[in-house]
Amino acid sequence: MDELIIPPLSLNLITTNKCTATCLNCCLQCSPENNDRLSLQEMVQYVDSSIETYDTIKLLILTGGECFTLGKDLDSIVQYASNKGLMVRVVTNGYWATSSEKAFARLKKLADAGLLEFNLSTGDEHQNWVPYDNIIWATVAALELKLSVAINVETSMISQFDERHLKTDPRLEKYKLILNEKLKVISGIWILFHYCPVKK
Repeated sequence: MDELIIPPLSLNLITTNKCTATCLNCCLQCSPENNDRLSLQEMVQYVDSSIETYDTIKLLILTGGECFTLGKDLDSIVQYASNKGLMVRVVTNGYWATSSEKAFARLKKLADAGLLEFNLSTGDEHQNWVPYDNIIWATVAALELKLSVAINVETSMISQFDERHLKTDPRLEKYKLILNEKLKVISGIWILFHYCPVKK
């Protein structure tokens, strides 16, 4: 096998095509009805074979679909990868963070399993399915647990919600000092395949 010029630093697993949302412009066409997913055994095998082949891999990214629909398997693969010496990041829409208490309790289990990085997705279309408050509750819980947080805001030419909403939210005011260290807000490109009106 020819040696790669740029060796990989991360392994990204699309753990499932199941999602609690049905965003019209989802590039993977995920939905609650799509039950395709990797088993825990398959995820373990991917981790093992990848780090055996490339010792440069230092980060495992678990995404979807919605990786939190994996339940306890999510905790298990986070712990497995962490025990293998990998940093672990999860990517979620935050549907499960329906209160500050529930957000903290769920993330505490993952932090105890070795989770270090936490990514949230939000924006006009996401908020048709997941309330904005969930994003705040999940963000605050993650910061209290000392996780690195990135919030990706879907951004298009017709976006109404943008990163300014997060940066000026009074509930995040006490975290201003760590905004550039532990909390990042990113404007991610959202490609519009179809026009999707924002629910009022």
